[in-house]
Amino acid sequence: FELPKNKEENLAKDVLLLKESMQKEMRDGDKLKKATTFIGSRKVSTAEAKAILSWLNFDDNKLTFAKQVKSKLTDAQNAKVLADELTFSSSKDEYLNH
Repeated sequence: FELPKNKEENLAKDVLLLKESMQKEMRDGDKLKKATTFIGSRKVSTAEAKAILSWLNFDDNKLTFAKQVKSKLTDAQNAKVLADELTFSSSKDEYLNH
């Protein structure tokens, strides 16, 4: 299984609106809050989750979001590809073993 390469036109409109909202934030922690709130009451595809992860700057925030979104994936069988967005091998290991 391979996700499309940055095919943002395939993302749902509400995900693209989240991107706009996250881009207005200066602090990565505030971007994480928006992303977490966004997934609070909905399911997302692995491709959408991976896109949202790419809009976060710091690995600790990416790891936090990846662990939170894992149970919200519509295609959970593909969850391991989210580890590709994490920078550090320790973060990848923690996510994959979570």
